[in-house]
Amino acid sequence: EHAVAKAGDAGAILDLYAVCGFEPRSLERMQTLLGDGLHAHAVARRDGRIVAFVEIETHWPRRVWVSYVGVAPELRALGVGSALTAWALGRQFEAGVGTALLMLSPANRTALRAYEKVGFKRHRLVDVLEKSL
Repeated sequence: EHAVAKAGDAGAILDLYAVCGFEPRSLERMQTLLGDGLHAHAVARRDGRIVAFVEIETHWPRRVWVSYVGVAPELRALGVGSALTAWALGRQFEAGVGTALLMLSPANRTALRAYEKVGFKRHRLVDVLEKSL
């Protein structure tokens, strides 16, 4: 079952976020993101448990960014993340978004294949610049 995330889902999303190895977030930060109007979150539930989530940045109303997609380890490579991403982006497109973008490491072949299944295509290559203090 796919659904828009609710405020009460913050803890479960955060747990899955941590299992996926994303940078740590506090529960307070997760709750803020769920209600700030600048992010859209969708979840997939199986037997009442959140097993996947998608976070989309909606700062620019016509061009959104897929920030994070997380899937429970036992359900990876089964299309759960792709299906949820397609569902969440479908809602964005229905609301008037024209383009969805995302960035990922070229070494992450599994994610690349999953996003290609949803319809993403390589747009162009970019240079990433970093400055340390």
